[in-house]
Amino acid sequence: MSKEKKKQKGNMGTTIGYSVGSIVRIGEGLWTFYLIYFLTTIAGVSAAAAGTISGAGIFVAAVWC
Repeated sequence: MSKEKKKQKGNMGTTIGYSVGSIVRIGEGLWTFYLIYFLTTIAGVSAAAAGTISGAGIFVAAVWC
């Protein structure tokens, strides 16, 4: 006989924890958007260079942290 696996609901703490993590990721996305906007509009950097700078920063943060 096969055992049926019941789907378990997460508790409120787990739900809030995942929500906070999502909010942090949204903040990172907004910060990246502003960085590219700043570099291309105010600093006058080309779009390719702004993307490279942003990508390098994300790569360093991923490796370092």
